[in-house]
Amino acid sequence: MRHLAILLALASPLALPTNALAQEALTLTVNGEGSVAAVPDQAVLRVGVEARNESAARAMNEASDHMDSLLAVLTERGIEPRDMQTAALSLDQMNGNDSGSLRGGDRDYIARNTLSVTLRDVDAAGEVLQALLEAGANDFSGLSFGLQDPRPVEDEARRAAVADARAKAELYAEAAGVELGPIRSITEGGMSGPMPMSAPMMFEARGKMPVAAGETMVQSNVQVIWSIVSE
Repeated sequence: MRHLAILLALASPLALPTNALAQEALTLTVNGEGSVAAVPDQAVLRVGVEARNESAARAMNEASDHMDSLLAVLTERGIEPRDMQTAALSLDQMNGNDSGSLRGGDRDYIARNTLSVTLRDVDAAGEVLQALLEAGANDFSGLSFGLQDPRPVEDEARRAAVADARAKAELYAEAAGVELGPIRSITEGGMSGPMPMSAPMMFEARGKMPVAAGETMVQSNVQVIWSIVSE
């Protein structure tokens, strides 16, 4: 009997930490989302030229000449070299089953040169695009809007995501009849954006090209784990 009492006395201190760990292991995991809208201050145009000729060299030369004209227009409008980048350059030979945007022989070569242009004046996007088309651009791949410095908006979205997670956690804790303890971990689930919310482009018969930048959306996701204690 005495031996049993000694064993129980020795075992009791070991049992207490186990119960404490079980209590400490109670957690609540919540995902939070935050979205912030901002007005874009940057536009990116993708325009190019396409030339077709029975000679591969002539097709490339024609495309190069047209691209030189586009670069000259951009330079005249004050676009800096760092904001002009070749996005794609290709040369393909057509066959009888291919259909191209330019007429020619079945075995002609098509040279394409695409340029990515960053505009730091969003209001000038429509005017610049119109000037490029008039200068010889015959391939338009798209227009997108963004932010030159997205960090402040991203940080605001992160704060909104954490606030959303806390609001959900408080709701769940109240519904479950428990109290939130300290935060055990915060994990960023990723940042998306800037994403254009509204960027319509309208072509008018008079040759004008109004462009509406709309808003861009930045989203943040976060996972927060709280310790919880029973009431």
